[in-house]
Amino acid sequence: MQKGSRVLLLSVESFEKLLLWLGVWRIGAVVVPLDIELNAAFVADLVTAAQPVLTLVHKELDGHALMGGKPFVSFGSYSGSAGDANARDDFFAGMPRCVAGESITERNEPDDVAAMVCTSGTTSRPKIIVYDHCFYWLNGLSILHSLGMGADDRMLEYRSFGWNSAQVLSLMPFLQKGLTLHVARPSRTAASSSGSPATVSPFRPESRR
Repeated sequence: MQKGSRVLLLSVESFEKLLLWLGVWRIGAVVVPLDIELNAAFVADLVTAAQPVLTLVHKELDGHALMGGKPFVSFGSYSGSAGDANARDDFFAGMPRCVAGESITERNEPDDVAAMVCTSGTTSRPKIIVYDHCFYWLNGLSILHSLGMGADDRMLEYRSFGWNSAQVLSLMPFLQKGLTLHVARPSRTAASSSGSPATVSPFRPESRR
């Protein structure tokens, strides 16, 4: 995997999607996440346009049908403990854990391409939009400013990773700004956040249940 390589990510909305997205960024590659719900009919054409060097497909999806014979790597559920890893899920089971972040050389520059995302295609065929890392950083800066958040504030968000609003307007830009991310699956969110009072708690409407 070289700096600037494109990694196509076909996934249900899950923790693993976020994990892989950030991993692709960490090694200086470009993530190309396709929204299966919106873009399923156009996946083959979008793959041809994106020209990824690697395609990752969640095991709950029919990768063969979506990719039309093109090669891909399947992945399933991630476990933080190697002992709990699913031996049948070769992608995560064989992955090393506890790798020190400082051992991975920083490879991204502000004007490097960060992601290639697609429009919904509801009015025409989907179009690919290219974002660089500076775009995410500037969005993070503007959102933090609009919320009036400072270094001592905490934000608790309940949302999926499926929509660009989650990626473009908060989660990814906040990471670009150097904020610390604590991720919990939905069943653990309340317990995980109980000791860390939030300054702001935004919800996506369908997530507030």
